[in-house]
Amino acid sequence: MSTATLNAPGVTTVSFEDSVIMQLSDITKNLDANQSGSFNHDELYYRVTRIGSFTADVLVICIDTIDSIFAKGNPKRRVSSYTLNTQLKKKLAELRAA
Repeated sequence: MSTATLNAPGVTTVSFEDSVIMQLSDITKNLDANQSGSFNHDELYYRVTRIGSFTADVLVICIDTIDSIFAKGNPKRRVSSYTLNTQLKKKLAELRAA
């Protein structure tokens, strides 16, 4: 991810990384509040994309995370949104540590 900032009087500077962290944080908060049910691969895609609008960088993180969850074991299995949220929180921690 690249960093771009806008420096102008009276403008708050936000980098792309900050934006991704904020958006991913919003997704994990939403998943924290709505952890019922189990989902297959496509249903998790739908679940994440209906949370709200976010940048392509965040969408790629979510899709890669969902794909990695289903790459292990039976691809037709169902997983909870808690499982997805746990993995996204790990990604969020990595971004914050970088």
